[in-house]
Amino acid sequence: MPQQFTATFIEREEALPRNAIVRLAAPRAVVDAAAPGQFVMLHQGLAAGRDPLLPRPFSIMRATRARGAGEPDSLELLVFTGGRGAGRLVEARPGEPFAALGPLGSGYQLGGRVSRALLLAVGHGIAPIVALAEAALARGVAVTMLVGANSADQLLPLPYLPTDAEIAVATADGSRGHHGAVTDLVPEYLEWADGIYAYAPEPVYVALREALRAYRGARTLPPVQVAIERGMACGVGVCLGCVVQTKGGLKTVCRDGPVFPLEQVVLD
Repeated sequence: MPQQFTATFIEREEALPRNAIVRLAAPRAVVDAAAPGQFVMLHQGLAAGRDPLLPRPFSIMRATRARGAGEPDSLELLVFTGGRGAGRLVEARPGEPFAALGPLGSGYQLGGRVSRALLLAVGHGIAPIVALAEAALARGVAVTMLVGANSADQLLPLPYLPTDAEIAVATADGSRGHHGAVTDLVPEYLEWADGIYAYAPEPVYVALREALRAYRGARTLPPVQVAIERGMACGVGVCLGCVVQTKGGLKTVCRDGPVFPLEQVVLD
């Protein structure tokens, strides 16, 4: 169950151009309940009032219990620093409080039969994919991460990624790794993976679906779970501002998702 709580700013670390990893103190119950693919809704600072009026959703990159006496339990978020919605969050000082609700949504399901997980991320999708990779590795699952970006400077640096995961990179301009789309790398792993998990813009899911359809091997293709992005105002399915079309009808991304089976999502 999601909880209303006060998240207290701890620190910020610049990780990418116009992006930062923000660490917030959170209650133990929230940290323990958080699952890969879930998110929190944050208002932009209690001390400064409600401006902007509506909260913003942030994917959880890590939910960590305190490592020692005197340290807080915490949530780590990858935050785009160029938008007004996250302005107060990235300019906060230690101890500043933020009204929060979470964890929210339905995250990735790492089934018990999955022993080799293929994870695909583009852009800010890397945040929950890091959470999923670390959870999978802790269970003894072999993990390969396919990470895409327009250019090398938009890739989350390797020190922020799980060291035990195999990582393959694709950049649109060829400045690092494969020169092209990250989905170009998928076919070589289809014989290996028994679960595929992705967080990327929807056009990437169209390309992923086509890569799966082009497979001509003998094995049954692994199930694919994808996270869908929509603007959100409430985070609990009341405002209906984040509806997505599925084969089972209209679903809310905040409550029914953000993670759905790829085969169920209607893509243009």
